[in-house]
Amino acid sequence: MITIPVISIRVFNEEKDFPEKVANFSGDNISEFMRNNVLQSAEALVDFEIYKKLIKKHEKNNHNHPVEGWL
Repeated sequence: MITIPVISIRVFNEEKDFPEKVANFSGDNISEFMRNNVLQSAEALVDFEIYKKLIKKHEKNNHNHPVEGWL
């Protein structure tokens, strides 16, 4: 049997309505909506931190090829 740990968050009543409505709009329940969006946000944050480190490393090692030239 698989057990799923529970993480709870506390919000004010005024804050609760908006994510519930967005979850319903997207066809999810509030639990699925919060889980998916927390994971996506965390992944984006990690990706952005890795990107910043790689850009810094690239600029340090490749002075002749600035990042602006990539676009």
